[in-house]
Amino acid sequence: MNRAGLDIKIKTFEPEKRGGFRGGDEPTRKQWLQWNLLSLFLLICAFAAWFQYYRLAGENDRMRARIEMMRAELRPLIVVDADRVAVVKAPRNWMQAGWDQAEKWKIALPTRDAVDRGGAAYNLCVATSGLRIGSLPTEVTEFAMPQGRHTLEIMISETATGYDVTASLDDEQVLRVSQLHAFGTTRAGAGAGGSGEQSYQPESVTDSVALYTVFYDAGPGLPIQKPCNGVQVWLKPIQ
Repeated sequence: MNRAGLDIKIKTFEPEKRGGFRGGDEPTRKQWLQWNLLSLFLLICAFAAWFQYYRLAGENDRMRARIEMMRAELRPLIVVDADRVAVVKAPRNWMQAGWDQAEKWKIALPTRDAVDRGGAAYNLCVATSGLRIGSLPTEVTEFAMPQGRHTLEIMISETATGYDVTASLDDEQVLRVSQLHAFGTTRAGAGAGGSGEQSYQPESVTDSVALYTVFYDAGPGLPIQKPCNGVQVWLKPIQ
């Protein structure tokens, strides 16, 4: 029982609010963590998408290259006249290690019976000096081509003193020519005859077939005035 006139006061206490992440700043910390996790997730997704695009683009380029190679390999070698050579261009081995230039053809040469009946046999001719328009060089390296169907490849590589020209028949080397030459000036090139993309045969058994021609150290135009170095390849009929 309280005495009369006694004033009783009860003091209450409220919990103290502390600063930091455990108090009123907790939502801010959660938002900060959520924002950084979202940014990291988006960054990972963007990198994964870029990597997948890069990988697929590379695969598409390789697939297109394979398709072009297959199309070139499927070019028909058509023989209309059995008494003369037929030539069609084949895919070039640009990526072959150690070679600066490569040209390739599929060739069908007359059989022995066709040659005996008046057809032409052929020599492969390679010249690296004395080249000019309108006439064949006098210094020539030759190889007697065997009858039947073959794959001919001409490979050119620069050396410390000039360049080498190598001819391979069915992946076996048949001749090699080394030429002294100082590179560093303008080069011009031209091709004719059987070097076309379509199957080609000469008009007669006495006609040569030009396969590949390139002139080194030529002037602004083709080297008509004076002979020069380069590479000239052709098939010469032998009767």
